[in-house]
This record gives sequence, C-alpha cells and structure tokens, in this order.
Amino acid sequence: MDVRASWTKFRSTPYFRGVYLLLVAGIASFVRILDFSTGIVCFSVVLIPVLTLLVPHWFGERRVKHHALNGLVIFVLVPILFAAIVTPSFMGQDQFVLSQEETRGSLSDGRVTPYRIADPGTTEFNFTLVLTSTDARATDFSIHVIVLSFENFAVTEENATMASAGDGTFGDGEPFFANVRLEPLAHSFGFQVLDGDEVVVEACCVPGPFNANYGTYFTLWWYSGIFSMAFIMAGFFLILLVYWWTRKARAVRGARGPRKRDEGGGEYTCTNCGADVSETDMKCPNCGAAFGSEGAGEPAKAK
Repeated sequence: MDVRASWTKFRSTPYFRGVYLLLVAGIASFVRILDFSTGIVCFSVVLIPVLTLLVPHWFGERRVKHHALNGLVIFVLVPILFAAIVTPSFMGQDQFVLSQEETRGSLSDGRVTPYRIADPGTTEFNFTLVLTSTDARATDFSIHVIVLSFENFAVTEENATMASAGDGTFGDGEPFFANVRLEPLAHSFGFQVLDGDEVVVEACCVPGPFNANYGTYFTLWWYSGIFSMAFIMAGFFLILLVYWWTRKARAVRGARGPRKRDEGGGEYTCTNCGADVSETDMKCPNCGAAFGSEGAGEPAKAK
C-alpha cells in the first residue's frame, strides 16, 4: 500500500477538511477548559484564533473565503465540544461545604441536603449552616440563603431567610436552616449574614443542588461557550481581515509590473520586493509576483 499516494488522495477529498477542523476544534476546546479551570483567558484569546488560521494554512489552504468558513465552523463546534466535556464533570462533583470567617462572625458547615437527586424534578431542599459570633448584636443578625437559578439566558435569585435551630448561644455556634423548593434548573447557592444593611459575613456561590437532567446542564455550558467564543472569534476575523488586506495589497503592487531602475542599463525592479527583474520577465523570479501585461503574452512596460 502506497501511504504517500493514499494521503495525497485523501487530502483532495472534503473529508480531509473536516478532519483538520475537528482537530482544531478539539484543541481549542481543551484550551477553553484550561482557561476555565485556571481563570486565565489569555490562552484562548491568542491560541484559538492563531490555530484556526495557521493549521488550515499549513495544510495548504490559501483562500480567504475558506478561512472565513473555517472560522464559522470552529465557532459552532467549540461550544458543543466544551459543553460535552465539562457537563459530566460538573454534574459529578462532590458536595461543597461553605465556610467563611470575618471580624464580627463566622459561618461554617454551610450545605444543602439532598445535594443531588436521582429523579430530576421540583424538589424541596434543606439548607443549613452554623453561625458563630461574640458580637453584642448577634441576636439581631438576619441569616439568608441565596439561590441562583439559570434558565437559558436568564438568571433568577431566591433569597430565603433562615430560622434558628438552636438555643441562641452564638458564642458556641448557632445552627440555622431553611427549606427551599426549587424547579429542575441549574442552581448555585451561598449564604449571607446581615446586620441591617451591613454584610457581616457571606460565602457565595457554589454549584448545587442538582435536580435537573443532563440536557439542562449541557445547555448551561453551551451558552457559556457561545458567549466566550463570540469574543474570541472576533479576534480571529480581525486577523483574517489583516491577512486579506496584506494579500490584496501585494497583488495590487505586483499587478503594476516592474519599475525601471533609475541608473538605466535596461533592468527593472519588482515593485513588490525590490528584486532585479529583466524586461522579458512575466513574474518576479524572487517573490513570484505576477506582472500585469499591456498586451497578451507581453510583459508590462515601465511608465
């Protein structure tokens, strides 16, 4: 089997383009995950546009129109792959236990029960925490659980006041609870302790509880991927615009033909790269720029 001949034949098929676009989309998705896990966006902003342009260019793609179509394909594929990779990990994470300490008080053992349910649906959840404080106004503090629910592009907030489950001795730790009924959506939760309008201590926000199906969480991360990729691909199309303008400028300069040297001698200079060109040359022997002709089969004359 002639591997080289098979490779050459495969490169001429539409499947080859699909393969390298999937390769670029896969790499770009892992770059986005790296950014997501580290909180750094520089990798995506730089690497994804460069990969989207350079990988097809390395495989021989030179047409700007095809590069633009490649960019649109990457814009569609990366959010899907990103969501497909992130969603299972997001749904399988362990329970978060919140704690936070400030000068006037500290909260600990902040959690929700159940954290995950087997059958998605509207469910009542029990939120609990322990508040410890030696502040003289501790008995006047109001304790709240804050639940954010995500549906499509909308975010709704539910703020429920928590009730004491202890004897009021805040110095030893006072337990609080609240039962909140939640629709089957993607949620995150946190806690806040207030003295009037002043925040005493807060801990927010972590994922959970989980009472929706896979598609709900997949859609959440897909939307997130679309927003981030819209910004990133704007950079790609800006690079592509510069690439197109550079090629266009070179083509215009090449079409003007060679310029006759000032010192005479019958030689010409390429207006694209400055190399010496003879009067009979139809293109630059150095850069390959084609010269416009004044007549069929004749090189352009300098004016």
